[in-house]
Amino acid sequence: MGSSSSPHKGLHAHPAGMLTTLYTYVRRVLRIPMEKVTFSELYLADHPVVEVQKFPSYLVNAYHQTIRSRAGCRVDHAYVREIRFMKEKSGLEHEYLLAYVTLDGQPWSVAPVGIIQCERNVNPEHDSTLNHILAVISAPNSSSLSGSSSSSNDIPSSASSPSGPRIPAADRFILYESDQAKALDRRGDKTLYKFEFDGPVAATSLDPSLGPVPFEPPPKPHLRSRSDKSPLTLYELAAAAIVLHAVAPEYILFERQCYWYASMLYYMLGGDAVENQAPSFSVGAIDIPIAYNDTATVPAEEDPAAPVSSASPGGDAGPATVGAVAPMPQAVATLGGKKAKKHGATVTVTSSAGKFLHIFEVVTLKNIRDSYVSQGFGEHFANQVEEVYKQLHDEVKRTLNEVRTASETAAALAAALAAKDKERAAALAAKDEETAAALAAKDEMAAALAAKDKEMAAKDEETAAALAAKDKEMAAVLAALAAKDPALAATALKAVEMERIIAGQGAGPSSVA
Repeated sequence: MGSSSSPHKGLHAHPAGMLTTLYTYVRRVLRIPMEKVTFSELYLADHPVVEVQKFPSYLVNAYHQTIRSRAGCRVDHAYVREIRFMKEKSGLEHEYLLAYVTLDGQPWSVAPVGIIQCERNVNPEHDSTLNHILAVISAPNSSSLSGSSSSSNDIPSSASSPSGPRIPAADRFILYESDQAKALDRRGDKTLYKFEFDGPVAATSLDPSLGPVPFEPPPKPHLRSRSDKSPLTLYELAAAAIVLHAVAPEYILFERQCYWYASMLYYMLGGDAVENQAPSFSVGAIDIPIAYNDTATVPAEEDPAAPVSSASPGGDAGPATVGAVAPMPQAVATLGGKKAKKHGATVTVTSSAGKFLHIFEVVTLKNIRDSYVSQGFGEHFANQVEEVYKQLHDEVKRTLNEVRTASETAAALAAALAAKDKERAAALAAKDEETAAALAAKDEMAAALAAKDKEMAAKDEETAAALAAKDKEMAAVLAALAAKDPALAATALKAVEMERIIAGQGAGPSSVA
């Protein structure tokens, strides 16, 4: 029932593992079907410890990332299927709530997503015995919490009294992936009460290959009644926790501590169905410290003649069963920290005597139903759900518009680039045709020149043959002349050679022997 500045550090001090994160990234890139939905798939695993006031903004961010990545599962498909009122087995015996989140409200065994631990605590800088003592002494009267308001922004708060020191309550959510459930079980904490909602509410395909996910603002939640047993959305869970923090933003030992917070949250979420719940365990007993009071007569739950066990005026208080009287502790100085349990009376919760409504009244000296009505929790809860939904709806709608505008801009740019590419391709094609035509003309001219060269070569061969024949004939004439008159033949040969040199035909027949 005491406070703890860092409970279960080993479990929630680190976000999802590197391999899990890497697998999620690769699966989204390759569009591999999801085996299951986790907080990582919902983009909620980056911050495993979240102040309740900031949780709606984390939901908005999850929507943003899902919309922009066009992959994964929308966070509005995560529902609270079961809630458990828990108590630490040793140490400060801290009380807290576990919310089991599943896909579309299906049973935990079918589609687990993760577990959210909802708790009230005290930050280390405020967690001292002296601070707790002074806060108890100067605590405002609980009547200042009564009344109702039509607006969630006007929720009554215990901070209305300016006198005395205050200890800000550290109300927070701790997120665990579904594969950490066994580690939570190994803590050995006792489940006092548990409630399972009806479901499921819808059906979601885990296969991204079936087509793009239809992105749209989150659906508006229906107005819940106290008899409603349908699974809760995450923004309904956030709204309930925010209302509790707004009503009682300070930690007051024995009045607004972890037990009160977990009880009120359990009652707000579970509705009328949890009022007369018996403890979930079948054997054994659990002691819970009774609130500080001068004398507090514990009303009998079922058996007015039940045995009574109380402390002697000068000694430690023993466990008080149904019908016991809780005496005031001997000294206010013993109210802080672990000593509070030692010197305060306790009520024993057993499977046969320990209905939720009754134990709350024994521990807090208040009727939870009266507190719920007098403080307007139902109205504040409905208003806060509407406010959280509006924030999500407006932000998600804005993101969708941004994505749509960006898509239209990208499409227009792609069309312009395509038109420019087409124009450039046409110009290149025209130039290619022109170049091809020029090359064809050049090839045609080259062919004509080759034909002319061939014709000239043939003519040269013919001329050379004619000259050779003429030379042969001349040589025969000169040979005959040389036989008759060598001198005359030599003169004739010189004349022929001179004639050829002048004509550019080279030397004529060789000299006549």
